[in-house]
Amino acid sequence: MQKKIAQIVVGLPLEGHFDYSLPEEYREAAEPGMRVLVSFARQQRVGIIVALASRSPIPRLNPVLALLDESFDNMASQ
Repeated sequence: MQKKIAQIVVGLPLEGHFDYSLPEEYREAAEPGMRVLVSFARQQRVGIIVALASRSPIPRLNPVLALLDESFDNMASQ
């Protein structure tokens, strides 16, 4: 089953992660540890993927806006 949800922490003093949907074009490249751009409290913020999931208890999720890092496989081969 493909992972469609990114569990993300943002750089704020908040406990826990927030679920975001992964657009189709990011699903294969997204990995835990990568930085992403997300919409949070009506602002764009940088967050870090802490886990990937196939489901979320939240019915409607905001999407990840951009992946800011290359995959670790690509970085290791350089």
